[in-house]
Amino acid sequence: MLDAGGKVLEILSENNSRGPATKTDLDAWIEAYDLNVSTMIDAPSDPTGAIKAAKVRETVFIVAMPSMKIVYVVHGDTSGQMASSIGAAVTKIVALLGP
Repeated sequence: MLDAGGKVLEILSENNSRGPATKTDLDAWIEAYDLNVSTMIDAPSDPTGAIKAAKVRETVFIVAMPSMKIVYVVHGDTSGQMASSIGAAVTKIVALLGP
């Protein structure tokens, strides 16, 4: 996806049962998973804003730029037993980016 011009933004909204993610949680998440995407946390004024908007922590939104229109949403498995949301969305993302 990245090679085709797509961008990935990950939001770490909650840290398990401890509540809203902190800067320390964000740094640990990036380091632990060696992420090659833009990763951020919710604003201090709305510390669970992303999870409230997504409803499910494992969610992919595909947004058309520059209109900012959401063109696709898929919720993945939160049990850890089935495919993640990005796995379900890759085909759609690549198709939208074109050849």
